[in-house]
Amino acid sequence: MALLLLLYCSLSPDASAFKLKTEAAGIESRKANLESRWSLSRYTTKGVSFVLDNFWDELNHEELTHRSFGCASDAESRICMLPTSASARAPLAALVGVRWNDNPPFVLEDGQTLSGCRGTTIKLPALQPDCWLKVFLDGQRRASVRADGSPGEQFNSANRSALLLRSHFGDMQFLHAMATRDGELASDTKAQIMSWAEFSYRVAQSEIAPGAYLYELKIPGFAALFDKQRGWTAMTLFTLGDGTFRVEPDFSWLAFGSLLHVVQDSFARGHADRADTPGQVCRLSNGSEFPKPGRIRSFRSYANQDSGTHANEDSVRAMTEHLLSPPPGAVEVGAALLAFHRNKTPWQIVSEYLDVCVFDLEDASAAAGPGQEFRVRR
Repeated sequence: MALLLLLYCSLSPDASAFKLKTEAAGIESRKANLESRWSLSRYTTKGVSFVLDNFWDELNHEELTHRSFGCASDAESRICMLPTSASARAPLAALVGVRWNDNPPFVLEDGQTLSGCRGTTIKLPALQPDCWLKVFLDGQRRASVRADGSPGEQFNSANRSALLLRSHFGDMQFLHAMATRDGELASDTKAQIMSWAEFSYRVAQSEIAPGAYLYELKIPGFAALFDKQRGWTAMTLFTLGDGTFRVEPDFSWLAFGSLLHVVQDSFARGHADRADTPGQVCRLSNGSEFPKPGRIRSFRSYANQDSGTHANEDSVRAMTEHLLSPPPGAVEVGAALLAFHRNKTPWQIVSEYLDVCVFDLEDASAAAGPGQEFRVRR
């Protein structure tokens, strides 16, 4: 168990702003009760799951989501972690969707298998958690900038990297409102975020069918992310290995939760640098007005960040400070998106809101970097 704790301490969920708790739901929890066939002992496997369940447990993403759905309490009380009132609680499927960006299900392809990891779905907390740790730590090591300053290994669609590695260290770090590398222009990061926002919102609205092939979708910049995964559909992406949330309205809430995660992360200081510009209002072409969050000065990139400093800005303290800050913030933007979703607002209007209100750039040519206070000391 000491070894597992040591492994966990080295596994800060680095690109996961406003940390979350992993928990099994539906079919996944039933699979966890099956006798283990993994290479590591059942004791070790259960130990990894215990560590992750009991120490990665701050429920910050969940709290922000519940607040967007109507839970109200003092920032310090944490009542909205687990609200008891149904009217102030997000659907479970939406919470699973919020967690998805940090914990997407994946299968290791031929040539990628690590010792002891069989060819079935890997996902925290119940589906091969020992393998999740192995893959994550191995990817973290391989992606790290080398001692001579040269970049680490790239994780992307072309080399069929595991989705977990692409989302945390590779070409899909926009899932956390972060750039994929130092020097990436803010306009390029924003374009990727907007592409994902269109996909997730239109799936939530049932405009994109669950069985739609990802590589065929006509969304700018999206299809290229899955050019080597031509068997993947929207449902494959979100629910691989677990059919619990494949029915409506659950599947729609799952996609909507993923969109909320990107927005929530954009308010974390380790992910994006926002200006303090109070009193601004953004006006949309349909005549509606919204309070405007601070403009984004630049997006952060993780490769040269210190993981501990980054993690400090993902903590309960950081989230509480955010909740105490003048609105609008993650909660208010999430509530606006929820209203759009419930009212079946066309993507054209939602896109405009995200473009000119939520992800408005102070300087489109600003280059991503770790941020001075987050830079790793070598």
